[in-house]
Amino acid sequence: MKPSPKLPDNTTRQNEVNQLRLLVKQWDSLILELDELNASLEADIRQSSLTAYRLGKTVSNDVTK
Repeated sequence: MKPSPKLPDNTTRQNEVNQLRLLVKQWDSLILELDELNASLEADIRQSSLTAYRLGKTVSNDVTK
């Protein structure tokens, strides 16, 4: 029979929780950067003359549309 795993003490557990929280913040920051990059790329694609050509539309330099 296997011995049951030993529970870590409160200090060890708190350190691990703090490390996980830091890791989650880092991932959130990276995900935000990727979302911003994605939005920028989508805007560039929408403004691309090649995309307009493929869709059979005329290119407009008006960013408000």
